Amino acid sequence: MLKAKSDNGLLRRTILSACCGTILEWYDFSIYAYLAAILAKLFFQAAPSLALLLSYSVFAIGYIARPGGALLFGHMGDTRGRKKALSATILLMASATFTIGLLPTYQTIGIIAPILLIVLRLLQGLAVGGESFGSACFIIESISSHRRGLFSSLIWASSVIGMLCASLMVSLIFWWFQGESLYQWGWRIAFLFAAFSGFIGFYIRAKTMETSDFQSLHEQCAVEQYPLKLIVASHKLLMIQLIGLYLFSALVTYLAFIFMPIYLTDILNYSRTQAHTINTVMLLLLIVMDVFFGALSDKIGRKGLMFTSAISLSVLAYPLYYLLLLGSNTVLIAAYVLLTILAGAFQGPLLALTIDLVPVSVRYTLGSLSYNLAYSFFGGTAPILALSLINKTGNKAIPGAYLALGAAIATFSLFKLTVKKARKVSLSTTL
Repeated sequence: MLKAKSDNGLLRRTILSACCGTILEWYDFSIYAYLAAILAKLFFQAAPSLALLLSYSVFAIGYIARPGGALLFGHMGDTRGRKKALSATILLMASATFTIGLLPTYQTIGIIAPILLIVLRLLQGLAVGGESFGSACFIIESISSHRRGLFSSLIWASSVIGMLCASLMVSLIFWWFQGESLYQWGWRIAFLFAAFSGFIGFYIRAKTMETSDFQSLHEQCAVEQYPLKLIVASHKLLMIQLIGLYLFSALVTYLAFIFMPIYLTDILNYSRTQAHTINTVMLLLLIVMDVFFGALSDKIGRKGLMFTSAISLSVLAYPLYYLLLLGSNTVLIAAYVLLTILAGAFQGPLLALTIDLVPVSVRYTLGSLSYNLAYSFFGGTAPILALSLINKTGNKAIPGAYLALGAAIATFSLFKLTVKKARKVSLSTTL
């Protein structure tokens, strides 16, 4: 009985450590996107007609560093332990975000201001590149397999909670500060909060034990010293297929939730307060949907839920975005709710499916690389590409077509993974 209580306490600490760290890192990383319009006027005022596009370009630049972060912290996690890697990521993220809040603007130091902003955004990208998949490993390697869907979905939910906290913070800042006070120092509060959050996150992670799976590898002298070399030699196809899944997840996250407040305000002419309120409510719904579908996948399987979501959005994404243009709040919310439910059906089971497929010895590196390559090339660039497509075509619903394409790619990747698994089962039965 005492052992059961001890095990439950250890599990709670592990979940708290992984989830709190993910919440804080995604708060730090997302706050830039929600304040992109403000940063455009402060750091890119020399080119007012391109300011918003340049600001989102810097947002995308942060994603260039994410694969590097996946390699750096993935290697650290696979060779030195998950705990050390995750503790390092949260310190780096908090430091970079806090420093953004202290930056002088273009009016004060000229071109140096946007250059420093780019450097700090790159550091943020390195940090988040080692975070999300590493946190999922941290949880799943400490629990029984029949609850992997539920507990891994908490990482998605935590990342959404981080985005929600960022959205809520920005909504409060827009409410508290108006006009000149917003541009002089009100925007800085959201970034300066990172110092406090980073200290809490590091403290929690420092008090948590290493995962049992990595400890077993270490005890058996089976730790892979060159995980990237093994991935290139034996797991290239798996990584490509996982990138196909995370590509769709990235487009859903950034087109439907990160970019949506800017889309509603700058493209559809909603007020900032109204746009951020709607987005905040949808993020709350997404948290519930992620956990619900993650838990459901433990009972009915993961691929069926993910197939349903991917196929549905390959057909419905463009019509849903078209409905957003109609100007009716009721229609907008109904379309956004359906989009959010389908997003949760795909993302809730995704991390558990991925971790089930990846060997323990290269899990951190391979999973982080797949995740971050997809999010870098397709997630981070989604807002700027959406803006460019809208400007070029004049079609305000065009982001829905891009999302539908991502859903089709995910459907194909799921199909290939299913066929591959079926062949392995058939071969083992024959032998």
